[in-house]
Amino acid sequence: SDGQSYAQTGTGTVAIASNELTVTNTTGDVYLILGSRTGSDMEGTHHFALSTSVMVEGLALRYVNANNFYRLSASTTTLTITKKSAGILSTLKTAAVALSTGTYYNLRFRVTGGSPGVPALLEGRVWADGVVEPTNWTITASD
Repeated sequence: SDGQSYAQTGTGTVAIASNELTVTNTTGDVYLILGSRTGSDMEGTHHFALSTSVMVEGLALRYVNANNFYRLSASTTTLTITKKSAGILSTLKTAAVALSTGTYYNLRFRVTGGSPGVPALLEGRVWADGVVEPTNWTITASD
């Protein structure tokens, strides 16, 4: 956290200590909404560690509400780009990855375009903390 205020949707206990956010006691998706949600071209980076092999971390862009957004999510085995529109979740692309629990990673997600006649380009990558960020995208999709 860089100290920005945020709004939380979903259930879970959120704590920030030493600029590190922890979410516990979740019973579903938890979103922490930072800044404006109305941008067109957007990019975000997320620093995370998976505490269990059944956990999924992610970053949502163009988030309007819990029923409308794009998301890049990572599990220990899969990187996935999804779209939720009018409450219907669609998988746009998946890629195999090998992530370990208890290890810190970085996740970068970019969404560009998407005006009438121009499909949105969605790009994502994940890499281990302390390693130089790769220049190639691990996963790309269009919508």
